[in-house]
Amino acid sequence: MAHKYKKKDYYSFVEEAPMGKGRKDRSKKKKKYAKAGAGAFARARKAMTSDKAYALPFGETFKQARKSGKDSFRWKGKQYHTKTKSELEGAIGAKEKERFERAGKAKTSTSKKGNIFSRLATKLRGGHSTQKGYEAAKEKRIKAKRIAWMEKRKAAGKSYSKKNLAGLKAKS
Repeated sequence: MAHKYKKKDYYSFVEEAPMGKGRKDRSKKKKKYAKAGAGAFARARKAMTSDKAYALPFGETFKQARKSGKDSFRWKGKQYHTKTKSELEGAIGAKEKERFERAGKAKTSTSKKGNIFSRLATKLRGGHSTQKGYEAAKEKRIKAKRIAWMEKRKAAGKSYSKKNLAGLKAKS
């Protein structure tokens, strides 16, 4: 059997193998590396574009707004105030603190009636307040139906399992 390639050693064999169908020969291209002045070019491009593309971090923007004496500032399209937590807790921000506390309580308090979704879920569970209660009632109904079916077969003179019937009656 004649070989198409020379059999010197593994590495020379691989180097002489033809490229696969549709595969490019990557050995001809040289790698391109970034030039020494690439960082300066990127900084110049950043300076020419708008600041929206390169937003400062929130903390920096907050500090600048406070330093310039602004009451509020925009960051990434949203409005923020320049008050610190201590200012909100002080006499100046007492009303705002009270408002935040009321809003927090409204979110955490749950009504006794429950919201519309919990009432709907209870209705779907057949009036049971929890899934566990629903499943327990379902198991009880299944056992009762099974006992009734076995007693019906017993009364009709058909075959049934006395052992299973006695076990089911003992559990319920």
